[in-house]
Amino acid sequence: MKKIFSASLLLSLLFSRQAFAANLGTGDFFNDVKGSDSYDYQIDWLADNGVIRGYDDGTFKPGQCVNRAEFLKMLYATRQADVSTPNPSAMYLFSDVDLKAWYWPYLRYAITNGIVQGYPDKTFRPANCVNRVEAVKMAVLEFHNGKVPEAWGALQTTLVDVAPNAWYSAMMEYAYDAHILGLTHLKTVTESISGGSAKYFPSEPMSRGEVAYLLYMIKALVDNDVAAHDSSIWANGKQNVLYNEERGVLMPKQHSDAYAFDGCGKMSDTYAKASWYAGWKKIATDAGIDVMKISDACFSAKAGVLVFMIPGDYAEMANIYKYDTKVSGKDSLSKASLIPSDRQWFASPEKFGKRIGNFIRLVGMGGDAGCSSEQHFEYFFEKNVIRLVKEGNYCVNGLTDEKEPTTWMYY
Repeated sequence: MKKIFSASLLLSLLFSRQAFAANLGTGDFFNDVKGSDSYDYQIDWLADNGVIRGYDDGTFKPGQCVNRAEFLKMLYATRQADVSTPNPSAMYLFSDVDLKAWYWPYLRYAITNGIVQGYPDKTFRPANCVNRVEAVKMAVLEFHNGKVPEAWGALQTTLVDVAPNAWYSAMMEYAYDAHILGLTHLKTVTESISGGSAKYFPSEPMSRGEVAYLLYMIKALVDNDVAAHDSSIWANGKQNVLYNEERGVLMPKQHSDAYAFDGCGKMSDTYAKASWYAGWKKIATDAGIDVMKISDACFSAKAGVLVFMIPGDYAEMANIYKYDTKVSGKDSLSKASLIPSDRQWFASPEKFGKRIGNFIRLVGMGGDAGCSSEQHFEYFFEKNVIRLVKEGNYCVNGLTDEKEPTTWMYY
């Protein structure tokens, strides 16, 4: 597994990975996970898809370890595996496992799939923190049906504490080459122009943030049927991947279709004939909304949720509302908040209703004094918040508009 690489490559890899993660997430779910943190987008995605919930105080504690039982639950929640059906062949008893414990269905499923064997003393040690190589092993074998994909050396690195003859070396080789591991904890050992080395600390506990990153990244690969998080590998001839261009990341398939909208577009006779329409119109009117100004809407029959937008006047924020047909009274209507709060939505949106993951993409135009601006927003309908993703400036010397923005600002 030993490979030669330059210290500058290692450092650039570390910093680019951290910057990559920092530009992805929103930090909407946990008060200790911010948009500038490593792995924040992956953490947000797992929370948005019901894999993780965090703690009662609103924190996720990304630096805290995950025990072996918790890891199995997170793994199979990410896989959406049905662990409820007993399998007689899995009734292998560890001396320290209670068959009535909350984690037994997950452990039983893992035994059935052959991804856990326990320790030589016939224990599983469910309360122990899962270490990095244990987590890698279970994730790789589960997502790849008990096999380790062949590594090809796309990621050139030398890890002095990962022995080439270790039982986990093949899994680690694949994991690095596929770019599914968080690397922010790596420690550079030597630096030189021709080569260098670093420590991965394979036997140390994997943090909750690292676990979120690992599970998101490997699920994104499998869901998109690609070999690695490297656009040079799949970009040519692989056009049907779930890919967020603005964030530069492959996306896993969403877990829940509860908010899979049946349609998005102009408020039409289709909505006017819906059973919920009269109740919605009264509540919206009582809330001071001019329903005649509503331009675009999306509706999900399964979720019973209507999302609609009222454009703002020139250079004013448009208001986006969510109406829940399953909730009675005024509590059924809520207005989205803007994140960050100092940005404004420009009137005359060009696009509304394109769903990407658990958000709807909106694009608006505005301008002043011979300049124009294109603003890309995302509306998170489950959290009911709006976030500015990027903003392009079309102004050249204050006079001339360009077909392409001269600058883009990312948020």
